[in-house]
Amino acid sequence: MKAIKTTSMALLAAGFMSAGLQAEEVGKDYVDIMGTYMSADSDRNLEGGVAGADLRVGRAFGDLWNLELAGSYYGLDGDPGYPDWVQAALGVNGLLVFKRDWAVQPYLLAGVGVNSERYDGNQKRENVYGDVGLGAIIPIFENRARLRAEAKWRATDNVRELNTNGVATDDTYTAGDALFSIGVGIPFGAVAAPVAAVAAAPLFLDGDGDGVEDAKDKCPGTPKGAPVDEFGCEFDSDGDGVVDSQDQCPGTPAGVKVDAVGCPPEIVLDRVFFKFDSAELTPDSIAVLDENIARGQAAGLLKNPAVRVEVAGHTDSVGNDAYNQRLSERRANTVRDFLISRGVPADRLTAVGYGETDPIADNSTEEGRAKNRRVGLRIKKD
Repeated sequence: MKAIKTTSMALLAAGFMSAGLQAEEVGKDYVDIMGTYMSADSDRNLEGGVAGADLRVGRAFGDLWNLELAGSYYGLDGDPGYPDWVQAALGVNGLLVFKRDWAVQPYLLAGVGVNSERYDGNQKRENVYGDVGLGAIIPIFENRARLRAEAKWRATDNVRELNTNGVATDDTYTAGDALFSIGVGIPFGAVAAPVAAVAAAPLFLDGDGDGVEDAKDKCPGTPKGAPVDEFGCEFDSDGDGVVDSQDQCPGTPAGVKVDAVGCPPEIVLDRVFFKFDSAELTPDSIAVLDENIARGQAAGLLKNPAVRVEVAGHTDSVGNDAYNQRLSERRANTVRDFLISRGVPADRLTAVGYGETDPIADNSTEEGRAKNRRVGLRIKKD
């Protein structure tokens, strides 16, 4: 029996000497060597003391679980008048390990197995046992090794009773033994390579969908599909202060005041002339009107189906006021009719004559009077 105790202490010492290896890690296998003190069930009639050694071979699964194969060999001296006892056991343990990153890592243990017991080397009996216990793992040497301490209660079924002469009988009972172990853990084997962390793509927020990140967008709420610049603002091609998607009169000359939809109070149809004292267009003016329909400010206005347009006729101040009024009306209707003949819906066009009441230049000069004799387009606001 002394030889068993000596062997157990030697195994424990050997474990401490190997403590320079790496500590247990998730996914690693390990071997634990522990010396065990046993406080035997009183019905066994054994002296308590250092009983032997435990050997555990296991693996850490995830952050909480270990599964291990457990082998042990114990021996104790019998009480006076009773035989000495040895037990060899083999089983499986499950460990619930808490806080692997703590300096002291507590765990709970449950295990089952079989053992073989002998008294004086000849009274042999095979039994089934179950273990429950708790313990702790303590990393040492900068986490390259660890101590392991454990306390458990072992229930062994079908243990033979001894008579007063120390001889095993056919009567059996369930023995409950307290076991206290301490040792070292020696991890080995490779850890599965960690999955490389995928850097999260920067969150790109673009509330109006214009392709410019919200943090840089100086013009949030841009209409869907509208072209924008690098700051998320719509273009204003004619520089009149109204963005292109809302500008009903593109191509406004620089410096001309416009309203909320980008149109001046009146778009003058330049180079549209009438025969003297008549509402008949000159041949050149027909080509000019066709050009106005095709491009420029007037084109944008006339092609917009949502806009109703007023054709406004004007004269200079030469002549009778009433006559000038009638002449301006006739000229406005001439242009309206021309636009209708070119496909502009009639219900979108009205003709109004203003005579000499709305000059844009000085009627005292020939140049001013020439500017006042004009036809223009105005957005009709209901």
